[in-house]
Amino acid sequence: MNKSCHNPYGFVYSIFMDNNKASFKSNISLVQERAEKQFQELQAQIQNGDGLIETTALFTTEGEWVPAKLIDNKYGTSWMVLDENGKPSGKYVPYRSAKRETQVKRGFVEGIVMVSAKAVISGGFRPSAKIVPASEVGTEKPTIIVTTDRFKDGK
Repeated sequence: MNKSCHNPYGFVYSIFMDNNKASFKSNISLVQERAEKQFQELQAQIQNGDGLIETTALFTTEGEWVPAKLIDNKYGTSWMVLDENGKPSGKYVPYRSAKRETQVKRGFVEGIVMVSAKAVISGGFRPSAKIVPASEVGTEKPTIIVTTDRFKDGK
């Protein structure tokens, strides 16, 4: 038999009756258990599938992949172009710009790629599980290139 009740401090507890003994579980532990279950299911989904996730990447206007990572700056989110050693090159390109010309005038354009995936739990007080790229977006050489220009292919 399960039922919920409120205590005087405002926390909701679920009461689980087992062999005439009541055990109490807070909403926090129930949410954590749910997130753990989601995490296990997503890991199984990645292992049973191809283990890839679709994400964006930065390409030159000629279609060559460029190592870059997403950063937040005073203008919003941008691509920070990296050199061959993985260090910042000093070039920045707006992320998900509305017009292709905004990126092209800097010599780059976004494309869609498939990279290896992993399951993570995030969310702090209300955790949930999700599938994300295994490495930082844009820094891993793509496994599959879907398109080298999301504007031309309508994505």
